Amino acid sequence: MTSSESLPVLAEIYGKRQFFSVQATTGECVMGWVLTADDLVIEIPDATGAIGTEVLHGGTVPGILVGLGAGPTPTPAQDMAAAVPNKQELQVLIRNASRLGGVLSRHRNFNSHFNSHKKLLENALNTSYSHDRAGEDAFLQDLGKLIAYKKLTPVGIVTLGKNQRMAFAYQGFVNTTPLTAVVFPSGEWNTLLMSYKGKASGFFYQMKFAGNFPFPFMSLNASGGFNRQFL
Repeated sequence: MTSSESLPVLAEIYGKRQFFSVQATTGECVMGWVLTADDLVIEIPDATGAIGTEVLHGGTVPGILVGLGAGPTPTPAQDMAAAVPNKQELQVLIRNASRLGGVLSRHRNFNSHFNSHKKLLENALNTSYSHDRAGEDAFLQDLGKLIAYKKLTPVGIVTLGKNQRMAFAYQGFVNTTPLTAVVFPSGEWNTLLMSYKGKASGFFYQMKFAGNFPFPFMSLNASGGFNRQFL
C-alpha cells in the first residue's frame, strides 16, 4: 500500500449495505487484484470498486476484487507491500461479505431455489414460509439476519460448477442444524444447503478465508516470508 491510502469508517447500520473500501492512489492509476473463476489472481487497472464486489476483466465470468495493487510500474518495495494476501484487505473482504449477506435479494432462479431449500431453514428455526411474496420476503429476512448477526459467517469464495459465477459461502449452526448459505456479491441469495453434505461438500473454493495464505499464487518460504508466483 502507499502512503496516500485512506480507510473510511463503516457505520454500524443494519439493513443498509455499506462497504469498507480502500482507496490507494499511485500517481498513475489504481490497480486491483481480481480473483477469477478459473483460479487466477490478476492485476487490472482502474480498480475503484469496493473490495468484495464483482469486476469485469475480459473473461466470460466476472471476477471479485480482493485487494489493491501498487500500480503498473511499482518499485520492488511497493510491489511487495501491495501483494496479496494483505491481512488488512482480507479482513475488509470478510466484513464486506458479512454486510452484503445481511440484506438479501432475489436471484433470477429464486422461486425454484426457494421451493427446494426453504424446508432447511424452516426446520432449523421451527417456523414455516408460505408460498407467496410474504413468505419469500420472510425467508430472505430471516436468512439475512442469521448472516448479519454472525450465526452464519463467511468462509470463502466459491463456485458451484465450472464457468459459473463466483459467490460468498457462509457457514454455521442454526440451533443444532449445520447450514451453508451461498450469496452472490450483488447480495442475491443463491442457495441454502446442509453443511458438509451433497453439493455443500463439493464446492469449488476459489479462496478460503481461513489460513495465512488463502490465495492460490502465494507460498510460504523458508525464511517465514512468502514467494509470489506470477500467473
